[in-house]
Amino acid sequence: QWLDDKTYHSVFTKTPRICVDLLLFKDNGFFLINRGIEPFKGTWAFPGGRVYHGERVINTIDRVASEEIGVNCSNPTYFGFIEMPADGEFLHSISLVFITRVVSKNVNKSFRGGEIKLFNYIPDNMQPYQETFLKERWNEVLKNLG
Repeated sequence: QWLDDKTYHSVFTKTPRICVDLLLFKDNGFFLINRGIEPFKGTWAFPGGRVYHGERVINTIDRVASEEIGVNCSNPTYFGFIEMPADGEFLHSISLVFITRVVSKNVNKSFRGGEIKLFNYIPDNMQPYQETFLKERWNEVLKNLG
């Protein structure tokens, strides 16, 4: 399921990448990761990742929550999609966004990112496509806080 660099480049320069992004709520906020890798290194972003070949989206949601911030989540609900035609060098990504609640007590550092933080506002220096998505749906996001 993991592609070597040559295969990854060959596939995803010719077809869009399907990803999952999570708007993970806990208490009165939602988690964002300060990205430690390109594209958009150093920006705040949703925990997210690519859907692997043969992997069901519901399994991707569970894997991403676990790998990105080390949590379990419950009752994911589809919230929309983000199309990123310039998601790094040669990439075009389409990300399915799900709202879910964290059911774990502890949060662990992302293996791809850096700092993990709980927000109840849209931070400065956010991944630009995700920032636009949040701004367009901010009233719906506020209903999920608390």
